[in-house]
Amino acid sequence: MERTEYSRRKKVTKIGFLKLDTTAWAAILVMALAGGIAAYLYHFQDEEQKTPRSQSSEAGGDAESVIYYTADIDEIIGRCKTMVSEQNSFVIFEQGTCVRLVEPVSNHVESASASLKILASPNVAFSVKPLNNNNYLIVFNEYLFCWLFAKDIANLKEEFLKNPSLDPHMNDSQTIKDYPDFEQRLGKFARLLMLEDAKNPEVKKIIRANPNDSQEMSK
Repeated sequence: MERTEYSRRKKVTKIGFLKLDTTAWAAILVMALAGGIAAYLYHFQDEEQKTPRSQSSEAGGDAESVIYYTADIDEIIGRCKTMVSEQNSFVIFEQGTCVRLVEPVSNHVESASASLKILASPNVAFSVKPLNNNNYLIVFNEYLFCWLFAKDIANLKEEFLKNPSLDPHMNDSQTIKDYPDFEQRLGKFARLLMLEDAKNPEVKKIIRANPNDSQEMSK
């Protein structure tokens, strides 16, 4: 009798342990699933926050079309000084666009900025003039032009070749299409620089025939 009672208590205890163990495992499983979901959501949000937004989403263009370039203002100044005269002065903007002004001019900054905004256009034609030592002069008209120097062209050659915004097969005037593909890309790049200067006209240097009249703008 005592053995039977002991067996019954042992059986009940065993069944109770199994019930408790199953419940515990179920709770652990639920907690594991919840923890996994929480970890996934946290990781997903964290990766989303760490991933920078494409520049195209904010600028309205393709992020791949961005080319990081700094104009060699000192070199451009040297070139403009060889062209200055009593009749012609030059204003150089941050991206390297040069504006020729016909003297006399009362306010060179205002005149050059106004000329740039009026004459700059996404469709303006250009001529590409190869110079010595693999430098180029991009001429938009008799008042707007841009120099591209061999060292910058060499450093940015891959970007010039693969950049979709410089594609020579995109619509443009027949005059421009007469140039070799790479020269078309150089001209289109110079056009982008000119348009950027027209949008944010920051003058870097005013060059006049009298050196004492030339002004270097504060940086």
